[in-house]
Amino acid sequence: KRILNRALFICAIFLAWAALFSALYLQHALGESPCALCMLQRYAYVGAALALLLGCMKRLRQSALLAVIPLSLAGAGIAIYQLWGLRHPTVQCGRDTLEIWLNNLVTAKWLPEVFFASGFCFDNPHLLWGFSLPLWSLIGMLALLVLSITAYMLSKS
Repeated sequence: KRILNRALFICAIFLAWAALFSALYLQHALGESPCALCMLQRYAYVGAALALLLGCMKRLRQSALLAVIPLSLAGAGIAIYQLWGLRHPTVQCGRDTLEIWLNNLVTAKWLPEVFFASGFCFDNPHLLWGFSLPLWSLIGMLALLVLSITAYMLSKS
């Protein structure tokens, strides 16, 4: 049971960091501009990745797993909203107050290469292996949620 718990925790760490590095690769190598909703999902992944990194210290592991749960739920909710917006083209996101607010955060000022939103939320998304990027984000967030809950429950028993 301990080995399974550790394996789930390592998978969660890998998933969170892989999602972040994938987003940065898509942005910088393939020219995919992140929108405000993408950036909110990125913040959720960053929070989860940092919490899981802290969870490498054994005494913080349960707290880290608990912290990932609301972050992954928030990220999944944003991805669902973005997917809904893609299906309803009358909804507009564009350059709105959310983007202005996000781009004025300290993180966007210090690391604009990572945290600056410049794309349109409901543009026709590029597909990666047949799925849109918001769908990939939703899949990743749900996987993080399942991994974190399962690892937490195993650590409690």
